[in-house]
Amino acid sequence: MTRSNLPRSNAKAVVAPTAGQAMVGVLQRMGDVLGPGAIYSLVHHGAFQEGLALGAQGRPADAEQAVQTVADLLGLEARLESSRDRRLRVVVQPAPQLSLESRGAAALVVGLLEGLLTAARGSQVLVAGEPHLGPAGELDIELSG
Repeated sequence: MTRSNLPRSNAKAVVAPTAGQAMVGVLQRMGDVLGPGAIYSLVHHGAFQEGLALGAQGRPADAEQAVQTVADLLGLEARLESSRDRRLRVVVQPAPQLSLESRGAAALVVGLLEGLLTAARGSQVLVAGEPHLGPAGELDIELSG
């Protein structure tokens, strides 16, 4: 068979997802099977424990460093909006590789934040109420502790 006689494929090149996109896809599929409450609880617990473990390896100096560590881990932008009276407000921006719209993705971010902030502060930090998804897909999280 000569080169000109080889069959030609009309298949398009497959674009591989990023690790973050694949992880969010897995969390979404788990949520489809388990339901939104179960996926949030399962992922949140695991992420909180991982945040504590990461904090034990290299304790963040303060809340701002803990927030930046979570952002760096997930390839997101996050900022500490306010910190007063043991209350924190963190805003996490979505990225092309990691949407924050699924309950599983939100639980991952919240759990890691709680774990690393607990390590930074030396006392338990927990989310205060339901995280809010803003109009641009950003996750607005209030924490206390």
